[in-house]
Amino acid sequence: MAGKVTRVERFGAFVDLGGIEGLIHVSELSHGRVQHPGDIVSEGTEVQVKIIELKDLGKKNERISLSIKALMPDPWEEALEHLSEGDVISGRIVSVKKFGAFVEVCPGVEGLLHVSQLTGESGSEEKVSVGQEVQASILKIDRGQKRISLSMKAAREEKEKEINTGEVKEFHSRQEDADQSDGGPMADALRRAGLA
Repeated sequence: MAGKVTRVERFGAFVDLGGIEGLIHVSELSHGRVQHPGDIVSEGTEVQVKIIELKDLGKKNERISLSIKALMPDPWEEALEHLSEGDVISGRIVSVKKFGAFVEVCPGVEGLLHVSQLTGESGSEEKVSVGQEVQASILKIDRGQKRISLSMKAAREEKEKEINTGEVKEFHSRQEDADQSDGGPMADALRRAGLA
């Protein structure tokens, strides 16, 4: 249903539905985090909304709860098609708490980077801040609860493993080239023994 935004407050936006007013709570404006409702809607704007709750209609304290988010596709559905446990993702820190940080994995989908998974190279806790871009490995995806557990520690270990594997491959490649150019280690041993 269509309505017109009549006023925007810190907690949400009021919408005129043709003589009655409803509230879109800030959490119902978008699937992503909204700092202020004014970032999404402004006074006088026409919006499409869905009524999600009617409470105490006809009484003094009647309440009509509206949602824009309910009319949008759920970003979790799309994200879960493309994400798997073990993937290393790049994301932006959107919130920092005592227990860890929330990372925007993709628009509208966040994962938790627990404080125990922030370990820096020296073994000390790494400090992160809102807006910082980080690389993290997906430890677990809980589809039912729509939760993603992340680890910067695991992503760092994976990167180090790739570097070490690359160095070992490069060493073996150089060794094979050297072996082919002088007849190999057997020919070298025979030459040193004076038998070749």
